[in-house]
Amino acid sequence: MEKPMRQLIPCVWVLILGLGLGGCDAKKQDQAVVDQVASDAKAIQDEFDAQIKEQLESGEGIAPDVGHIDNMASIIEEAAEQSSSVQAQVLREQAESLRKVQALILPYQDALAEFTELGGLDASTIYELEGFDRRLELVDLLDTLNNKMDNELPALIRKIDEHSGSAELDMKIGLIEQIRKADREMYASMKGYLTILQQTWDQYGVDDAGSIMFSPEVPEEIVAEFNAHADVIKRITAEQARLQRALIELDSP
Repeated sequence: MEKPMRQLIPCVWVLILGLGLGGCDAKKQDQAVVDQVASDAKAIQDEFDAQIKEQLESGEGIAPDVGHIDNMASIIEEAAEQSSSVQAQVLREQAESLRKVQALILPYQDALAEFTELGGLDASTIYELEGFDRRLELVDLLDTLNNKMDNELPALIRKIDEHSGSAELDMKIGLIEQIRKADREMYASMKGYLTILQQTWDQYGVDDAGSIMFSPEVPEEIVAEFNAHADVIKRITAEQARLQRALIELDSP
């Protein structure tokens, strides 16, 4: 059977383009500050999108540096210092929400980085039975963190973008929620995939192409279950790439 692609990391497109005052009466100076924030934020977002697009085209999965969120928050906080009290409060709330988004993403990014560094789903990088333990722990942790993001991200993103009047906001949140849903299914199959390898230790081999070859002693139903998990992982990997491209297209002018 084929070796699955490396797990893709979901990316959060931070929606702060077109920051505005909503129903507030903006001063001319405030609007100039907001326009500059929007311009600077778009430059950061465009650079981030280009990074993701390059990683998607490489076919090696997505492992972005989400430091752009910190950069955006810092820009907004600096702008708040130059604004009137009403505008400053709007900007500070947006920056605070961005910091919360970053706090949600960083533990997930760190866990995925460790999982990838260990070798991920590549059975040829597991040299002893105990090698499965940490990987399975990380899959459970990723699933937990993914569910936490699914519960908290939509409200934070709406808070960040509530003054922009963006018509694409619901579309972006919908795509991000689809990625979170895909990840839930992905992690269930990743756990099943690794668990079967753990339970059939010394009853399979990995050929030069990375394919898993089970010995005849492994029941056919176990092999079929393993292949089903691998098929799910492959399908969702492709689906995640499609969703990420769709997010990039929404960010494009």
